[in-house]
Amino acid sequence: MFECIRIVATSLTDYESAVRLAVEKIRELVVDDDPNIKYIGLKVLSILGPKHLWAVLENEVMIKSLSDADPNIKLESLRLVMGMVSESNVVEISRVLINYALKSDPEFCNDILGSIQSTCSRNLDEIIVDFDWYVSLPGEMSRNSHFHKGEEIENQLIDIGTRVKDVRQVLTHVGRDLLIDPALLGNPFLHKILSAAEKQSPLMHNMDDEELFWRASMVPRIQDFPYQRVSKVAFMFLTKGHMPLGPLWEKFFKGHEGLYSIYIHTDPFFDVSAPEDSVFHKRRIPSKGDQMQATLFNGDVEKFASVLKEGFVYFVENINVSNAPTKFRVPVEWGSWTMIDAERRLLANALLDFSNERFVLLSESCIPLFNFTTVYNYLINSNQSFLGSFDDPRKVGRGRYNRQMWPVISIADWRKGSQWFEVHRNLATEIISDRKYYPVFQDYCHPPCYMDEHYIPTLVNMLSPELNSNRSLTWVDWSRGGPHPGRFLWQDITDEFLNRIRFGENCTYNENTISTCFLFARKFMPSTLEPLLRIAPLLLGFDP
Repeated sequence: MFECIRIVATSLTDYESAVRLAVEKIRELVVDDDPNIKYIGLKVLSILGPKHLWAVLENEVMIKSLSDADPNIKLESLRLVMGMVSESNVVEISRVLINYALKSDPEFCNDILGSIQSTCSRNLDEIIVDFDWYVSLPGEMSRNSHFHKGEEIENQLIDIGTRVKDVRQVLTHVGRDLLIDPALLGNPFLHKILSAAEKQSPLMHNMDDEELFWRASMVPRIQDFPYQRVSKVAFMFLTKGHMPLGPLWEKFFKGHEGLYSIYIHTDPFFDVSAPEDSVFHKRRIPSKGDQMQATLFNGDVEKFASVLKEGFVYFVENINVSNAPTKFRVPVEWGSWTMIDAERRLLANALLDFSNERFVLLSESCIPLFNFTTVYNYLINSNQSFLGSFDDPRKVGRGRYNRQMWPVISIADWRKGSQWFEVHRNLATEIISDRKYYPVFQDYCHPPCYMDEHYIPTLVNMLSPELNSNRSLTWVDWSRGGPHPGRFLWQDITDEFLNRIRFGENCTYNENTISTCFLFARKFMPSTLEPLLRIAPLLLGFDP
């Protein structure tokens, strides 16, 4: 019978009636109780399959062999099927096997999915022509928690993303969809795919604000993570351009990979990338905002051009303004709602990484006052967030309250505080999830009311005051008066000066009084870099 079927498979493949008769005989072999006869059936089916794929995919004999009680028969069946994979059938075979894997026991399920992954990656150049489909394949396989090939998948996706530029956007969408799928919280290699997606595509975070905040606001109901989670600190830099004190921060982060994340929001016109060996490489998030409506700047393009020179810049598409370009950039102005938009977007992007536990907002003029280990332990072990939020009865405090905010926000709720905050993940989620108070501030907080000094302090006071220590970790010098803090130059940098900042006050930390109240300081001008680098190893405890 074997020889007869083999002749049909090799010499009579154009005669469909002969092929169908051979398939019927194969069924008799495969369902036989004798495993040796079953093996013969599988062997001859492998000869027939390449030219008549329907015989494998549409005939229940293959399903029966994949569900055989003998594990050797199941594996042989799987091996024979994967041996038939070619450019023309790889998608169909993968689809059938993935569906079958969902019904298999954990061990064989992993065998099936592993065979698909290894066959596709091993013969990538020969059988894969649809790379969009191939980068979506890990998404399909990840729906089953028994698959444990995260390392291999990550390496393969990084390789494809590096070689095939056109698939990077698909790779991004795969990562984003997996990120919010609650069914995948138990999958131990999900974070590997997300890591590969983020490494290969700067578009990972390129969503409009509505989608970004919706995804970032999701909180897992299952508190136990499906992988070995190491809590990280997210360092969020709000900058105008390059990082003049970057070399100091490089030394700060050196040797602590895996314990921090970096996010940078900068002027979209600034297109200089950090070197590949820098911790700031590819850490810039898009500053793309929602579409805006008709009256921004009242069509005054000259005014628009003038404010571009003053501050940060926030990218908005297709603003319908008379005499204005269809695409231009709206400045992230000090004190305005655009500044808060940038801060919220930084928070939301950082929240997409479930490993980020603490979130620090910094500027390009900020410096660390201690080494990384001290800062990390201080933040991770704290039971509160660090945000200035106080009731200031003066004109620069309560005097900025707009009565039109009532009854949503009352004068008793009104607070003032520093823009530079550090918050726990729970509080960060509440901040970016707010849809009630933010519109009120947009409508009624205009100079002399400055949103960056009032919105988040007031919001935290109304929602979760018990989570806040009511102090900032970023030291600034207001002793000189004026609307902006003092700036520091090369000649200001001494051991004595920095130690006064580091240990010059007492404060409460986890219900204990301590003298370490500030972890960061600003505003330090570019000229301070050289003396800071010189004294950092000894004074701040950085690695030399």
